[in-house]
Amino acid sequence: MILNFTVSNFRSIKDEITLSFEPVTKYREEKKWEHLFTYETKNKKYKVLKLAIIYGANASGKTNILIALDFLRDLVLNPFENLRFEDINYQPFLFNKDSVNRPSKLEIDFIQNEKKYTYFVEFQKNKIIKEKLFVFSPRKSKVFERFFDYKTKEIKIEFGAKYRIPKTAVKTLEYHTLENRTLLNSFLRVNIKLKEVDEVLLWFKDKLQPLIIPEYELTRWSLNYIDEENIDKDFITEILREADFNIKEFYYEFKEEDIPLKVKSLIKELIEIDEEIKDEFLDENKKVKVLKNFEVIHFINDKEYKLDFKFESSGTKRFFSFAVMLYLAKTKGLIFPIDEVESSLHPDLIKFFLLNFLNKTQGIPTQMILTTHFRELLMEKELIRRDIIWFTEKRKDGSTDLYSLADFNSLDIRKENSYYRAYKLGKLGAIPIL
Repeated sequence: MILNFTVSNFRSIKDEITLSFEPVTKYREEKKWEHLFTYETKNKKYKVLKLAIIYGANASGKTNILIALDFLRDLVLNPFENLRFEDINYQPFLFNKDSVNRPSKLEIDFIQNEKKYTYFVEFQKNKIIKEKLFVFSPRKSKVFERFFDYKTKEIKIEFGAKYRIPKTAVKTLEYHTLENRTLLNSFLRVNIKLKEVDEVLLWFKDKLQPLIIPEYELTRWSLNYIDEENIDKDFITEILREADFNIKEFYYEFKEEDIPLKVKSLIKELIEIDEEIKDEFLDENKKVKVLKNFEVIHFINDKEYKLDFKFESSGTKRFFSFAVMLYLAKTKGLIFPIDEVESSLHPDLIKFFLLNFLNKTQGIPTQMILTTHFRELLMEKELIRRDIIWFTEKRKDGSTDLYSLADFNSLDIRKENSYYRAYKLGKLGAIPIL
């Protein structure tokens, strides 16, 4: 689970901002414990919030926070297959000449296997400048530090005192670590094992999910999970029935087919550009998984009707995938960043989705990070804690400011007052000035 995520000089974010999942203890009257998960280790207890909801005007930068988190995940796992000397594919803050030439920084505190980790990376367009990984067990100790030596123009790697890494292994890592790729990614490419590094890589790979935006077609993603992870279909259909979709059952069929000739030709061209992908695509006889059929059964007036899923509404399709997310949150403890959660969904369905997430995942280390314009959600006091609500506001220089509803004192907004009304009247900021 994420404890804190800090960003600076990334897209609309110029100065350092931090999205925190650590609960604010001064609001003890809000005893909504379903929002919390508690890690009890031998040495320390961590309480972590399971939900963060970000409000803000259009172009205020709320989506950029999620994009930064997704970018960090890609930087670790899928660094755009950059060749040597190619730029890292991102934009610093562009409305300031100094920022364009200043390094960007990302830092994340998270818990994996009951250990707290801090991962930090500093970079510019053409190279990773610094990279650090720390573990807390219970004291903070360095796992590794990677930096660029400007005198020798070489990448240097140093491991913490308790890690006895052979010099040959360090040299191998330095050799395989390109200027525009992270050291964590290099560990994926060499046979050098370090327990803490493996745990961090697995967290990025298995726990932190890619960013979900409204434009994404999630149906294939959902069915792949159902098919490969043997997901309980009854759980999905029960959620759909409770959400008033009249769906009793669904059926799908995947088939393995040969790779089309056009795709094979494209793969050969890609291998010529980057030989590192050869092992993955070398087998021309490799089969591809194709969705051939997906139908749902509607139960109406005591009769069953079969319907191809492509004829369902956009909201039905999106909520089907949200039901799959609920199952994965409950059973696997995944972290889902979702942009514009209200897209294509009725307001009551959003409330239904969030209540199910909180209630069905009690005692499960899972999180959702949401952006939304759905102000009426702020009326739901049985659902909302102050410390899960965040706001982004565009400063005069065009950069993003981030602050929490918990930052307002009792004089600004009283417990009995409506957060919705305060936000609508502009008392909390983060609205367009028309």
